Amino acid sequence: MKARTPLRSERLVFTIVVIITVILLVGSAILQRIVFKAESVNGALHFTPTTLVAPLGKPLSLVLQSDFDASSLGAGIQVSIDYDPTALSLDSVKPSSGWTTAKIDKSPGTVFWVAVPSGAAVSSLSTRSVFATFVFRPLKNGPAEIKIDPTRSAIALMTSDATAVYNALNSVQNSVLTIAPSGASPIVASESTEPTPTNSGFGLQRLVSTDEIALPQAAIVLVKLQFSGRVVVNFGLTSSLSGSVESSSSSMYHALKLSGLESAKTYYYQVATTDSQGSSKLLGAVKSFQTVAISRNLNVDQYSFQVFPATARDQVKVYITAKDDEGNLLGNLQKTLSLKASRGEVKILPLSEVDGLYQATVEYTGTNRHAVVISATNGNQEVGSQAVIFDPDLIAKEATSGNQFILSLSENVVATLIGLLALLAVLTALLWKLARSR
Repeated sequence: MKARTPLRSERLVFTIVVIITVILLVGSAILQRIVFKAESVNGALHFTPTTLVAPLGKPLSLVLQSDFDASSLGAGIQVSIDYDPTALSLDSVKPSSGWTTAKIDKSPGTVFWVAVPSGAAVSSLSTRSVFATFVFRPLKNGPAEIKIDPTRSAIALMTSDATAVYNALNSVQNSVLTIAPSGASPIVASESTEPTPTNSGFGLQRLVSTDEIALPQAAIVLVKLQFSGRVVVNFGLTSSLSGSVESSSSSMYHALKLSGLESAKTYYYQVATTDSQGSSKLLGAVKSFQTVAISRNLNVDQYSFQVFPATARDQVKVYITAKDDEGNLLGNLQKTLSLKASRGEVKILPLSEVDGLYQATVEYTGTNRHAVVISATNGNQEVGSQAVIFDPDLIAKEATSGNQFILSLSENVVATLIGLLALLAVLTALLWKLARSR
């Protein structure tokens, strides 16, 4: 009897193994794109604790840490710190495990510190990562403040494809001290200290996003917070930021108008928010925009369409601008601009126009949570569209203790995982059956 050649079976086995390998590689790439989006990671830098009583003359240890909205790879950190040299002196800076001091410049009232990963190009960072312990010594009784300068501070993260480094610093928070007589008990924050409601409840606050809409003599600054809070926008023609405007209520979403601006000028602004006691301040990065002019041209080169906020209980605002090829705003388009929504429970109020900014309020009258697509057209030309979540049961989040940055998998990620596992199981079963049949 002639022996059966195994060549065909071996080719089939080899083919199945190759298919499984390709699936694993493709699946890994897909999940990396979906889950580990390092380019979108933002960090809030602060000391722990943020509000404390410090005994006079005794060493005070403050932990420098950052809260990120996702795990990431750190390539370096630089931080510039200001304090009152008559109230505090800096004794030492001790890098955390895995980090090495690359540079430190100290002078009375200021310190500039740069650190890099120890023995590697990058260091793995969790959603709450510690960089160093700063040891201060209180010199006199009374209030004191330790400020992180966001304009000279940065957290360098590596992109997910390891091809570039970017600054992930989104906001900073200062620490407020009350220096008491030496008989008071010292407060020391160690790297292993878990957050508690008394020392880090506000530390969870984060500036999720800031954006601006520039007009000829004004600007609208749109702010989204992690939790409800009041917001102040400081602005000016220089980084001294001599003007300010404050929100009238506590909310996660704020739209503040900066008025009295000069046309065709560059303005700088910085968003700040304070805790409920007003004792500690969270500062965003200093950003800039340029005011524009009203165009005499009627030809639209580009549109800007934005709905804010993207999630609301029953009301959102639509902002539209139209620009010519020189970047100037076009007015008098409200007669040809129109808005529509994808659901009938939505009421769109009439568009209004001020200095080239077209605004409309959209109200939701439904009783269930729905996604609604709001779109705009200018005659037969599409302006833009955006999906908004209306949720009548939405409650503004308040800061609580604990880690608020735990990764939650979306439905798309879960479906991808289940599909890959199911396909892998089928191919493994075929391979097993083939192996037993030989």
